[in-house]
Amino acid sequence: MAANVTDAAAATRPPKRLPLVAVSVNQCDGDAPTIIVALVSDRPIVELEE
Repeated sequence: MAANVTDAAAATRPPKRLPLVAVSVNQCDGDAPTIIVALVSDRPIVELEE
């Protein structure tokens, strides 16, 4: 009987969200070091307008 309760709970649980990843690589001029930025989120990543 306990297996049915677990199955019912699993059926009503929302699906797991996969992590979203954003990566940016930039260099301000030829002699500057490269800058790498990474973001990991469980919510959608939206690109901002310039």
